[in-house]
Amino acid sequence: MKMSTKKNKLLISAAMLSALILTLTIVSPAIASIKQGMDTHANCASLQFPKGQELAILTNPDTGIATIGYLDENGQPKESQLNYKSGDGFVGCSAQATRILSDVKTYQDKYNSDMCMEITQIVEGKRVMPERDGKRPTIEAAKTYQKQVCDAAANK
Repeated sequence: MKMSTKKNKLLISAAMLSALILTLTIVSPAIASIKQGMDTHANCASLQFPKGQELAILTNPDTGIATIGYLDENGQPKESQLNYKSGDGFVGCSAQATRILSDVKTYQDKYNSDMCMEITQIVEGKRVMPERDGKRPTIEAAKTYQKQVCDAAANK
């Protein structure tokens, strides 16, 4: 049976679209993650800001990225992203970056540990489930949160 040129073009177009979607959903995030890792490592090595400056530090516990806001020596606002979950002991980082990352990691580890203990007491019925905006989460939601925060606490 002979396929028409129109059907061949349609099949080829569908295959190319599938390949593009696969690339965007699987390969692109992996490449972005590698690039982010390279960027945060470079930022870690080069971070320098004037002494005595108050920093703005925002962390994302899911990604391990700490965003550091500061003013450079000319008073211009700067922002740098560092990875406090890098697992390499902050090798190659500037002294300032190492201090910040160590503090952020210590704080996040303590927070995870404290939250794990607190939510475990709630799940075990030793503490009352707190309300938020007049609502209480379900025990299933509390158990899901408990698993996340306790896993994070265990993976210091």
